[in-house]
Amino acid sequence: MKYRILLTCQQAQELVSQGMDRKLHLHEQTRLRMHLSICAACRTFSSQMQLLRGAMQRWPDMMQAQVKAEPNDE
Repeated sequence: MKYRILLTCQQAQELVSQGMDRKLHLHEQTRLRMHLSICAACRTFSSQMQLLRGAMQRWPDMMQAQVKAEPNDE
């Protein structure tokens, strides 16, 4: 099996997504960092994914605060 050091953008984006659900292995982290250091599009993708993940994690708190702020219609 041929081992490629550099990732394609598709592989990098898959690792970005996987890295949000599990801890990447050291070799995966290294290859991803190398790719992100040279690919602006994948850096943007990674930033956007982190932003979306953060927003989704805050969503329950935001909904709970909104329910508390709304007057009771009963």
